[in-house]
Amino acid sequence: MELTFEDALRIARGCTDYGGGHRSNPEHYEIYQHGIQTVISALTAASKTGLEDMQTRALHAMGANAMYPAKPAE
Repeated sequence: MELTFEDALRIARGCTDYGGGHRSNPEHYEIYQHGIQTVISALTAASKTGLEDMQTRALHAMGANAMYPAKPAE
């Protein structure tokens, strides 16, 4: 199954309802919500302009260079 920008936006919007496990800490919850809104804004811009927008291009480059923790052996 191949996902689309609309799928990614739907997932990100769902994260706003989820709350990231921070509902019991108002400060962390607000920070989490701000972060998710940033993701939604970036995906929305990318769906409209691709990599033509400088901010979207920068986020795309940072994502390509992000270090992900290794998955634990199963």
